[in-house]
Amino acid sequence: TACLVSKATAEGHTCIDLHQLSGKSLMGTSVPAPAYESWFQALQNSPVVGAPGMFTPLILTAAGKVFLHRYWQYEEQLAGDLLERAQTVEAIDISCLKQQLDTLFPPPAKRTGCDWQKVAAAVAALRRLAIISGGPGTGKTTTVVRILALLMQQSDRPLRIRLAAPTGKAAARMIESIQKAKTSLPVSDTLRAHIPEQAETLHRLLGSRLHTNQFRYHENNQLPLDVLIVDEASMIDLSMMTRLVKALPRHARLILLGDKDQLSSVEAGSVMRDICLGAGHYTERFRQQLTEATGEPIVEGPAVAMCTADSVVLLKESHRFASGSDIGQLANAVNQGEWAVARTLLASGATGEIHVSQPPATGITAYLMRQLPTYLETYLQALRAEA
Repeated sequence: TACLVSKATAEGHTCIDLHQLSGKSLMGTSVPAPAYESWFQALQNSPVVGAPGMFTPLILTAAGKVFLHRYWQYEEQLAGDLLERAQTVEAIDISCLKQQLDTLFPPPAKRTGCDWQKVAAAVAALRRLAIISGGPGTGKTTTVVRILALLMQQSDRPLRIRLAAPTGKAAARMIESIQKAKTSLPVSDTLRAHIPEQAETLHRLLGSRLHTNQFRYHENNQLPLDVLIVDEASMIDLSMMTRLVKALPRHARLILLGDKDQLSSVEAGSVMRDICLGAGHYTERFRQQLTEATGEPIVEGPAVAMCTADSVVLLKESHRFASGSDIGQLANAVNQGEWAVARTLLASGATGEIHVSQPPATGITAYLMRQLPTYLETYLQALRAEA
């Protein structure tokens, strides 16, 4: 069991589920895993396995999940910290908030439904935890720049704001996007000038110590800030997210940006994707508050049993391609796991948006090497045009 848990952790999972493994072959061998009941009982009787809260190498939950102690502890700590932050509602003037939101998010010439960017800004104003997820082109950076302007307008003192991302490349991209988004911001030049343009990696933010896994900032020496915005949050693993949240002062706002449908972190834990499971299912009280503040028709489904659901917003409208286009339909099919629909779209290419190359049955390596220069040139041209 310890070997299975260690292997799962190395593959990016935080635990194993005895229900899923019971009776199946173990690690590619012909040896089957024990039946669930006997396996569970044997683990309960083991001196190296304990119940949640015990100091044993392995932790066995009542639901039949087995963790390495460290990762069980990370999940418990992070869950507690996020729940506490998510349940804290700001006492602000809703009518004033609505005026500010209407200025920052004027109604489009052609209404297509709920303005989820505006809703995301309202969530960030009303909660100390906001998770904003959206695919490419849904306006995450545009939204966060307006959120910063909104928070600065509401504060009676200068805010200490930090911007961060998991990698240096993501931080650099964040800087470029914010600089571009600021130019169209409907605020005074003075306010625009105070919106930060510098971003850093999470390791630099926390003060990584050379040759150790320790950081300068932690639970007992917290970051001197009021607002932290983290881009590409789907890349953050469980360990780093736990350390990051522990280092935040109680009063600070945490705003996580990313795409829940992107690949998760290399290390164990898909934190953002797990938090977004309850997305759109707001409690009735908070839904009414959001509707009052934004004027938007929020008609999502009933609340689910996730206390962080009120802090999550999904940006649904892509400004790069229409949802009904071939690319839009293909992206949705892939995200929903509808392989048959995706295969049909790839095979049809009805509007010319999707091009599928059929490689030869043999000599595929040589074929790819011949095609690669053409594809790379097209990609580089697109990058230059966007720059």
